[in-house]
Amino acid sequence: MPLPVVRRAGALPDKLKGLWRSRITAGVVASYANTGVGMVTNFVAIPIYLKYLGREEYGLWMTISGVVLYLGFLNFGITQATENHFGAAVVRQNREEQSRVLSTGFWWYLSIVSGAILIVAAVEPLLPLQALIKGADGLVATTRRVFLVTSACYLLELPFRIFPGCLRNIGKIDVQQWLGAAQALAKVIVAFGYLALGGSIVGLIVAISATNIAFYAASYVIMRRELPHLSLGVRHFDSSLRKDMAGPSFFFFLLQVSGAICVSTDAVVISSKLGTEQVTPYSIAQRIGTLAIALVTTISTNFGPSFLRAYSKGALTELSALFKRAMLISIGVGSALTAVLLLAGPWFIPFWVGDKNYVGFLPYLLIMAFVLMQMVLNPCDRLLTITGNHRTYAVFAFIEALVNLGLSIALVDRFGVAGVVMGTLVARVFIAAPVMLWQSWRLLRGPVGRPADLAVRTV
Repeated sequence: MPLPVVRRAGALPDKLKGLWRSRITAGVVASYANTGVGMVTNFVAIPIYLKYLGREEYGLWMTISGVVLYLGFLNFGITQATENHFGAAVVRQNREEQSRVLSTGFWWYLSIVSGAILIVAAVEPLLPLQALIKGADGLVATTRRVFLVTSACYLLELPFRIFPGCLRNIGKIDVQQWLGAAQALAKVIVAFGYLALGGSIVGLIVAISATNIAFYAASYVIMRRELPHLSLGVRHFDSSLRKDMAGPSFFFFLLQVSGAICVSTDAVVISSKLGTEQVTPYSIAQRIGTLAIALVTTISTNFGPSFLRAYSKGALTELSALFKRAMLISIGVGSALTAVLLLAGPWFIPFWVGDKNYVGFLPYLLIMAFVLMQMVLNPCDRLLTITGNHRTYAVFAFIEALVNLGLSIALVDRFGVAGVVMGTLVARVFIAAPVMLWQSWRLLRGPVGRPADLAVRTV
């Protein structure tokens, strides 16, 4: 069966012509600038946090942040589904549909998180949060306040995160990345100013969250400049469209669940088993790895709109060429960057934040191995999710997350922090990674079925 072609209402407006390809270079440059700013601001911010908050309170913040990530389950894949549908609607030049998609996704998500905030506040007194802070009994009262505020702020941010993704999917990758760079810089300035004035960790979390929401809202303002007809009004909410999005959203939801478990598991296990203080050196090494992954992820991210356009047209040859190019760049840059981090990290981290905040060579080596694996798999992830061929991948990613959790708990007592990271790495290598590579190869080899996840109703 030939790959169906998404119908188009006509040529794209002059402002959007060529954005899908011509902005790849501009997007990559802006993305690297964004990642570079992110690295610099993190190198500045972490010592500031350690100075004003202390090792235990910073470790508490990282641990609670890991727990709060589980609230991302409430995404139900709405963000990715909205972004993909919106990008397809722009390709089709369907103005009414663009507003319906954006409004439906945003207000649907906002209603979910509003209810979730009330539920979290109601059940918080029943949660055994003290079990997460081994060796930090003096932080019990602070833990509950940090949990409530972090949860509320995280949930409120979620619907607004739709806007940067939609801005990216209409080809404005460079603008979205420059906004991200400004956001990273603004957060450091806000954090430093607030802490220097004697602010507490709870107020710091609120200030950072408010900064994030302001920049997410700026993405919507920019979209309105590109698409003046776009409206977020409640009148555009379409319950039938929400139902159309529910199927693909479920598998995006599985990916969200899997990601939350994988990201948050390590810090939670370390804090509850080894002590809250041990989270800090692990989190610092992980943060370096995350920044490295982000640097390479920009490659596949900037290829994303081109993947979507080629797939929507049924141009598998073009799609295959784009994917190979993204993969080669990711592997090359990723390998070089990982080698640099592996050689420089063991002496740089102690110099940067002190010997006691260095996680140790074996855990650091394992973290870098996981980082390299992620860099290789990033193009696969982007290809499968943006084209809607992520269902099998989502199922195996969820299985990976459960295995990751089980292995981390089983190995932590014997190997310490290294055992926790080992569980994460083994689960990724033997469960999700082979499926991602196979599914990507299968997609590029020949015709596939109807891209249900990109099928947006035509008015």
